[in-house]
Amino acid sequence: MSFKNSVQDLTLLPEWAEQEAVILAWPNADTDWHPWLNEVQITYVDIINAINDANAIVILLCRKQELVLIKSLIPDTAKVLCVTCDYNDTWARDYAFLTCESANGNVPVSFRFNGWGQKFDATKDDTINRLILASLCQQPMQYCDIVLEGGALEIDQNQHLISTRSCLFNKLRNGELTEKEYVDIVAHQLGVSMASIFQHGHLDGDDTDGHIDTLVRFTPLHALVIQGAYNRPDDVHFEGLFKLRTECEKAFPKH
Repeated sequence: MSFKNSVQDLTLLPEWAEQEAVILAWPNADTDWHPWLNEVQITYVDIINAINDANAIVILLCRKQELVLIKSLIPDTAKVLCVTCDYNDTWARDYAFLTCESANGNVPVSFRFNGWGQKFDATKDDTINRLILASLCQQPMQYCDIVLEGGALEIDQNQHLISTRSCLFNKLRNGELTEKEYVDIVAHQLGVSMASIFQHGHLDGDDTDGHIDTLVRFTPLHALVIQGAYNRPDDVHFEGLFKLRTECEKAFPKH
């Protein structure tokens, strides 16, 4: 499904836009990482170091009782701002604000988060933007009262947005809205000029209902990276991912 819409003052930035900071949520014993907690925390330290090496700071959401451990693991020179708060999940990509460009600087835009269609408790995650992150932003946070996760959206430098029908139109996310109402709100709020909503791409065990960030990604060189199973014809995903590739070729014939 594709459509065109007028672009407003805010424009969602593509993934390769310059980053001033990256938001992470520290894994603790009350998150899904519990069985592998020590290994995962070391991996987070590696991620923090890599982000710092790319000249960006880390805004690290963490519980107060984790501060001593965190400070013992990260280098003294690390560019990290620890922000104490409580949360349900570490997947900040899906509940933290999105960054949009405007004539007056970058603007944070917040959507509601309900645990990927009410699959998990997200009452704490849904308050992070309003109660915690808004005060850290230079521009006032803009709030949009619909459910939408960051991983459900991918956009390029031409404001062409891609997503999946199975995620966007899940009735447990925004069941009260028609498809047109929902897509029009997203397009207007994020300055989208065109959108392609793909029908295929189901992955077994995917709690997100088909987040685009595991299926199709734009590159800064005007190309697409597409999830596939072309070398495994017996895989249960083979047919669906083949159809997804066909949809991508139709939506982006010059890529």
